[in-house]
Amino acid sequence: MDDLTKIPLLALRKATIAMLSSGLNSLKVLPTEEGLPRDWRGLAHLAGLNGVETSRIASSNDPTEFLIKHWAAEANVEQLFQFLALIDRFDVLDDSKQLIGMHVLLGVL
Repeated sequence: MDDLTKIPLLALRKATIAMLSSGLNSLKVLPTEEGLPRDWRGLAHLAGLNGVETSRIASSNDPTEFLIKHWAAEANVEQLFQFLALIDRFDVLDDSKQLIGMHVLLGVL
């Protein structure tokens, strides 16, 4: 796969964001060993968002999509993958790698 640091989150397709949302919108009760939430809240924390921003995201109908759009200007796909690993969401990581990889190969990302 190409250098993922060169692919901004802004380039993610709606289908990829929808897949991320389906995996991360549901709040998880059990945190990681480091105490991070294993859902969109963990990504928000790792992205360095403050409480006001996180509150706005929480009130959204689709917190993950809102988070990605808010964070997208300064983030890339490699960071997303690293953060998914840090919140122990290897299921979402594997699914997104497959979908993003397919889009990169097809040149439609």
